[in-house]
Amino acid sequence: MSDQQKEMNTTPANYNTITSGRVHRENNLNAESHAGSTVIAILSGFLQIISGALAISISILGWVNSGLLAAVILLIGCITFFLGVYTSYSVLGNIHTSNALINEAIHRVVTFKN
Repeated sequence: MSDQQKEMNTTPANYNTITSGRVHRENNLNAESHAGSTVIAILSGFLQIISGALAISISILGWVNSGLLAAVILLIGCITFFLGVYTSYSVLGNIHTSNALINEAIHRVVTFKN
């Protein structure tokens, strides 16, 4: 029997068994890349918070002589600070949500299977 005939005679149950290893590997790759992007997003959020706070403190302490330049630095610092807070909040909030969804799905599968 040729390979093409074997593929045509494959039942859905056998097909799931054959392809389950490949699907499992693809899901692991997606989870690993998602974890890496989450770490990068958290670090960028915290760096934005630090740089925004630094710009605000430079402006408030008066280390810049020009009033207009100090105001611009203060505005940029505030925007950067709040974007960092929002980025960190959204990333940390999504981590908890995705874990809860996965746990809920596993619980449903186990409950309905029994």
